Amino acid sequence: MFIGNTSSQQLLKSYLDIFSAWVQSAPSFYILSGPANIGKSSYVAELIKDYLGWFWQNDLLHIKDFSAELGKKHSIKIEYDKWSETAKTLADDFQYQDLGIREINSRLQQSFVGKMKVVLIENIERIVPAAANAFLKTCEEPLPGRLIIATTSHRSQLIDTIISRALVIHFNEVSTEELLQFADDQKLFAGQPVLKELVCDMALGKPGMLINLHELLQNNEALSTQFTQILPLLTKGTHLFHAQDIFKNFKKNGIRDSFLDGRIAYCTRHNLDEQAKRRLKVKKMMKVPVNVEHLMLYGLL
Repeated sequence: MFIGNTSSQQLLKSYLDIFSAWVQSAPSFYILSGPANIGKSSYVAELIKDYLGWFWQNDLLHIKDFSAELGKKHSIKIEYDKWSETAKTLADDFQYQDLGIREINSRLQQSFVGKMKVVLIENIERIVPAAANAFLKTCEEPLPGRLIIATTSHRSQLIDTIISRALVIHFNEVSTEELLQFADDQKLFAGQPVLKELVCDMALGKPGMLINLHELLQNNEALSTQFTQILPLLTKGTHLFHAQDIFKNFKKNGIRDSFLDGRIAYCTRHNLDEQAKRRLKVKKMMKVPVNVEHLMLYGLL
């Protein structure tokens, strides 16, 4: 389920309708540009399956980004190296064959079974310069019935020659109200309205981040309990050392900064200007070499 960005969704779908009707003037290379974790790739994958129907497994080539799973940047190279560590990891752990641009170009030259052949590339800014140059001709002059859709979270990292060959469609973060409605529709944090609002604020307009935070809290009962505990502690200013321990656990789970962003967003939306300013000041001071847990603790209270 993709929420928000209705006009961008409609624009993309209108172009795909034209392309699927085999109108020669229809663009065949699209880049969806917008923040990470708003669901661009998931949305396109589901949308394309509707166009391809029964043949999507044959006619859709989905080049996924496994940077998070690998713990390092998963680059798109000029060709697949079956002996590389990255390729082995992807093949063994994720049952996915890493592909380079030459293999992608070769796949696009193969015949399609249904209406068209589609390649979906997640975070195309991962492409190395040599691979980008090898991809230019395919982007500019694809064979009939071949559609290329890429996503990017960092458009500025793309070379101009790639951007110039694509029709770029912009996607943005969604509103907190839309996230709250999405949480209700998906029954996330049912019966926990305060926690739901905090996590929606922490998501900063990104449905993917909301889902990830929900899964993290669902799978970590102790962390979920600490989320419930920290809110009254921050309000009452009590049990400071316990609150400090909770902040340390937030850092361990990689959500400390998101929590602070969520508190700032909450204060801003509820017109708690002084609290928002104080917490924003804390965030800026986190850049200096101080004990961050102490700084957050006394700045947030």
